[in-house]
Amino acid sequence: NGKETAAKMTYQCSSSSSMNDLSKPTSIYANIGKRNNDNNKNKRCWSIRTDYLKNVFCSLSATSKTFDAKYKYRCAFTIITLCVAVVFKMMNIHCSLLVYGSTLVFEIFNARRSQQHSREKKNAAREEDSPAEKCDGMIPKLDSDAVQKALEELVQVTHKHRRSSYISVVLNAAQHYIESEQIVELAFSNLYNILGSNKQNCIRTFVQKDGINIISTAMKHHANNIIIQEKACSVYWSVIGGNSTNKSLVAQAGGIHLIIDAMKRHPDSLFFLEEACGVLSNLAVDSNNRLIIAQVGIAPGEGIVSIISAMENHSRSVVLQKRACGALSNLALNSDNRVTIAASGGVNAILTAMEEHTESSRAQEIACNALANLALDNMTNKRTIGQQGGIDAILKAMKHHPDAALLQKHACAALADLATNAGNSVRILRATNGIQVIIATMQRYLDSSVVQEKACIIFGNLAAIDVDSTICESGGIRSIISAMKYHTNSVGVQSKGCWALQELSQLLCSLVVIRRENPKDILCDASDRFPDECRGAAKSVLVKL
Repeated sequence: NGKETAAKMTYQCSSSSSMNDLSKPTSIYANIGKRNNDNNKNKRCWSIRTDYLKNVFCSLSATSKTFDAKYKYRCAFTIITLCVAVVFKMMNIHCSLLVYGSTLVFEIFNARRSQQHSREKKNAAREEDSPAEKCDGMIPKLDSDAVQKALEELVQVTHKHRRSSYISVVLNAAQHYIESEQIVELAFSNLYNILGSNKQNCIRTFVQKDGINIISTAMKHHANNIIIQEKACSVYWSVIGGNSTNKSLVAQAGGIHLIIDAMKRHPDSLFFLEEACGVLSNLAVDSNNRLIIAQVGIAPGEGIVSIISAMENHSRSVVLQKRACGALSNLALNSDNRVTIAASGGVNAILTAMEEHTESSRAQEIACNALANLALDNMTNKRTIGQQGGIDAILKAMKHHPDAALLQKHACAALADLATNAGNSVRILRATNGIQVIIATMQRYLDSSVVQEKACIIFGNLAAIDVDSTICESGGIRSIISAMKYHTNSVGVQSKGCWALQELSQLLCSLVVIRRENPKDILCDASDRFPDECRGAAKSVLVKL
């Protein structure tokens, strides 16, 4: 509390090399915050303590590069407290303290950043010293044991560090020792580790180094090795992703034929079939690949049959069912494939998957999408789906997963396609709470134009046979009008809404409700906005109003 104490403390802090002295902020606070009541001594005491603080700051700055984490945080806390004291009590006398404090804080955090940079440099150096990378150019001259050992060590590296420079090493090893199952397995393991992160530079390097053809060659040489087949599919999946060019390259390299051939060779390998169905699902996004998958084999449709057989043999695997349903869904975008899928038992396989995995919203969603695609412009498939229980399965999925937005959208799309068949319209009306489920979905997803449009299509198709006025009494007319109010700029919602109201207005009970709701302004607005799509139906309803 005076000149001697402050000077003594300053000497201890500035001359001591012990970190313990610097880590006790309590002793520092004790000599800053106490102000002498003697007015004559105030100026001298503050001046002395200011010099003391300057010395503390300088001492801490000089040694901050050696701090461990505990002392860094203690000192940072100390500096913050001291600077606050300066701002509130001493700023008008000694603002230079803020400069010293800022310097110390910078030194503390700069030291930590330097240590992190040093660690990164060490890791990079460790990667550069990889045995496999050293022997890249020497692979043709090395024996298989040396290459195998190098690849084994590289697996541990690529699991953590995915570098595109490793791809050349691995592909070179796989190409020169294509006959060695052990080397090919290790090479594929490394490729999966590197490409699994979906880094575009790694995928680009893989394609440029002819990796797709090397994978296909290895699959041909080791057709009976299930491990190689599994890892090859995993690598394919990582490479194709959402890249349409790579999808085409895999097909050109014979990847589709090899995968389907492996599915027939290894029908009991669950993990491989899961990977294979996933790859085929991704490849089938491309329209040309849909044709190739369907035409593989001696008999047409062997690729589709292989997918359906996998579903039947492993019905309890939710992963396989999701991926297989996804493959069938994409394949069904081709009109010829719809016929082949239905003829091969695809509808039954999809409905079995829905029954086995009712708790998986994702499985239900993909299955509903597959049924919607199968029913598209194919009256035979619509009838088949309805007869095999597809309507009940879709409504059940909607009931069990009301919060799954995509499921509800695909389910409404499927029902809209199926409802164009008279038998299916009856099934929807007779299903327990079927109309109520659809209306609940419309209310929950009012902001989804797809849900609203498909629901209007369903009600429009059901109106002619709704002799019991189920739609009217359940609130369907009000839901249609609400959809049109909410989506004034959606031509789909407006046109299908006008059409649904036109169909429903033919029933006296429904017409009474329509008059009560008074949608005159909505119909006039739809007619003005979209005259080609809405004017005829809107005028028909307005006349009756």
